[in-house]
Amino acid sequence: MTTIQAQNLDRIAQTRDTYNQIGKATLIIFSMTLADKLLAMFKEMLVARRFGISAEMDVYNIAYLFPTIILLLVGGAMSTSFVRLYHDWSNTSSPRETNADALGLCYATGAFFALLTIVCYLFAPSIFNVLGSRFSPEGKLLGGRISRILMLLLIIDGVAIFFRALLFARKKFWNLYLAPTFINITIIAFLLHDNVAIDALVWGTLVGTAINVGSLVISLKMTRSIVFIAQPRFDKVRLHSFVMLMFPLLCSNFLAYSNMFVDQVAATFLPPGSVSTLRYAGRINDLPTQILVVAIIRAMLPFISEHAAKGNILELGQIYKRSIVFLFTLTIPITCLMFLFSEDIVTLVFQRGAFDIHAAKQTAQVLSCYTLGLFFFAYTCLNGDFFITIKRTKSLFHVGWISISLNFALDILFMHLFGVKGIALSSTVTLAVITVIFVVMLRRHLQIADFSEVYSSFSRVILAALGMYCAGFVLLKCCQSVGLDRLFYFPSITLIISAGYLAAIWRFGTQELQACLKMVLSMVPWLSRYGLS
Repeated sequence: MTTIQAQNLDRIAQTRDTYNQIGKATLIIFSMTLADKLLAMFKEMLVARRFGISAEMDVYNIAYLFPTIILLLVGGAMSTSFVRLYHDWSNTSSPRETNADALGLCYATGAFFALLTIVCYLFAPSIFNVLGSRFSPEGKLLGGRISRILMLLLIIDGVAIFFRALLFARKKFWNLYLAPTFINITIIAFLLHDNVAIDALVWGTLVGTAINVGSLVISLKMTRSIVFIAQPRFDKVRLHSFVMLMFPLLCSNFLAYSNMFVDQVAATFLPPGSVSTLRYAGRINDLPTQILVVAIIRAMLPFISEHAAKGNILELGQIYKRSIVFLFTLTIPITCLMFLFSEDIVTLVFQRGAFDIHAAKQTAQVLSCYTLGLFFFAYTCLNGDFFITIKRTKSLFHVGWISISLNFALDILFMHLFGVKGIALSSTVTLAVITVIFVVMLRRHLQIADFSEVYSSFSRVILAALGMYCAGFVLLKCCQSVGLDRLFYFPSITLIISAGYLAAIWRFGTQELQACLKMVLSMVPWLSRYGLS
């Protein structure tokens, strides 16, 4: 065997091992995320039953929006940058030095969020009056009061950003994904009392987040991921590297999350209940993405960071191609199902109490517009990780300006043409445009010359999904014409057409598609014992 052949076999073995590790990590994240999202959906059902799409709920959503956006954009930048640099530090420094550097960042993060909380707490009523300028005087008074309470999330959840990033870098997935369940459990406990007011939702969120942070600290001690009682090190070179890697991503996140911000604020100019409608539809649309897609993407980040740290660009390119094929294969049939059954899903989940049939129909229309962009949304979750690992964050910043400008213009146009569902449609179109831009850029950065099999896989998935949708549409109309209950036909049709889709992919799929299916099977350990993976 020649040296080149040996190197190729070694590379193939390493790639296979990486996929197996990603599969196992995905299974852990999927299981914990599923439990958390089921709790979250039950929480949303309680919220919908009690508050519906009321003006009071609109006030809460806008008050909760500002600290959430801050945590998303700052937390995402800090967390992803730390994971990327942590592997570099681990490869070049001793465990004690790495711990000291990490502890220094922990203290710096805490100080930053403490100062930010004080400033935002003082100006909270003014911030809310700007965001909710279209609300009634009573709504502004309520919003100013609860927004001050919710600003405390900045310091509580802000310090948890570092804790989550450290567990993530150390691949302690069980500990990491158990913690968020405490937030939903706490909110549910607050909402289960009769005749609860909006304050129950506010304080449930705050207390649940505090319990979440406490569980992260316990996990860090149990897994010995960091020694808190030690001398921190504020190395100027490493802090500078962290800031330089984080800043472009921070700017990019600001532009990306500004779309969510603009959408919510734009909805305040529409009839009361529009902000809440976006929230409910967004929660359902996020469910498959958070459970399936984000689980895979989160599992991949530590592994692709390690490949990037070693300079394995060819391996990164292979992982990237297979990842987008996998996302497309997974999200397109989900899009078909949600588009077919949007009204049935919303009715089954939310229609009770204050959430009436009008609210269900309006939310279903918004959900249909959101779900058309499911793949594009999933891709943007994956996209940022690859740009971070290859340290091309300026590209994210530049495309972010295109994103926010396009979304703002389309929001104004579509909301006047289609109402609240136009805002959801604007997000879908914007995501589609920037996805095309990002794919072109990453192909160049990852030196991917041949993309033909990806296109071939896409075309076969689309054909299989079209067949799936047509079959589902016919079966749906037949069931409705004979008066069958949706509790019967919804799961039955879903199982039938999903099985047909998987059969078509297995029979006519490309090598990439079959590899994706095998990766799914590898996530279930007992299948390998019977030779099924």
